[in-house]
Order: sequence, then C-alpha cells, then structure tokens
Amino acid sequence: VDTEMIGLLDHAAARGVTIDLIVRGMCGLIPDPVRHEGRLHIRSVIGEFLEHSRLYHFNIAGRAEWFAGSADLMDRNLDRRVEVLFPLLDPTSISRCEEVLRVLLADRRNSWILQPDGAWLRKEDLEPDGATSSSFAEFKRLAIQAAETLSPEPTL
Repeated sequence: VDTEMIGLLDHAAARGVTIDLIVRGMCGLIPDPVRHEGRLHIRSVIGEFLEHSRLYHFNIAGRAEWFAGSADLMDRNLDRRVEVLFPLLDPTSISRCEEVLRVLLADRRNSWILQPDGAWLRKEDLEPDGATSSSFAEFKRLAIQAAETLSPEPTL
C-alpha cells in the first residue's frame, strides 16, 4: 500500500475532486461520506480474467487527459520497480479506452463497491432493479465483433 498516494487521493476527494477508482482487490483508501461528500467511489471488477486495465483518465477544467501504464499505484511499483506510464494522444486509442472504462463502470454482475465500513458489496445487490451487465461478456462480444470484420487474407 502506498500511503503517500492514498493521502493525495484522500486530500483531492476532500477538496472537491470526484474520483472513481477501479481496483483489482485490496484498497487502502476508504470512502468517507462526510469527508469526501460522495466524491470518492471505489469499485473492484472481479471476473474471468486476472489482468485488468491500467488506465488513468483525468478531466481538468473540461480538458481530458488519458494515460496507460504497466503498474498499479502501489508502493512497490512506484518506488522500487521500473514501470511505464505514457500519455494516450491518438484519438482512436483514446476512444477505445473510453469504451473500456464505460463498460467497466457499467458492470453490475462482477462489480463490488467499497463501503465506508470497509466491506465490499456487490453492485447488483445494491441496485437490484437495474439491468444486469457483465463487462467480461461485453468485452468478449466486442472482440468477436472486431474479429469478424478482419480480412481473412493477409494484405501485402
């Protein structure tokens, strides 16, 4: 756990920044409804695939910035390893990352929401009347759809 990063995220949420985190599992930052006034949302999307996206989206005064990286925001990755974080500048890449983030945030079947008491509750149980969606099923569908549009013959 990177206490410095946790402190920075906590401070930002307490000062008015809306933060949506999608974490793999363990998270040292706990949402506090009074301190963060509903601006800090932490979820974990656990399903078929072990690996997960390492996307970072910032919106500063209406200006969107996107980054992708090789590491989670963990002490061992930030301070003791060589990792890569790079800006996404290509509109097609940004569009794809927006789609990935949209699908992950819409997942209700595999999404767990971190509560102020530290408990993880399934989003599907918190919102039982909503449509059930699975990011993993959607990613598979999108991959099959993309594969079907590929040319079967190599082009030279």
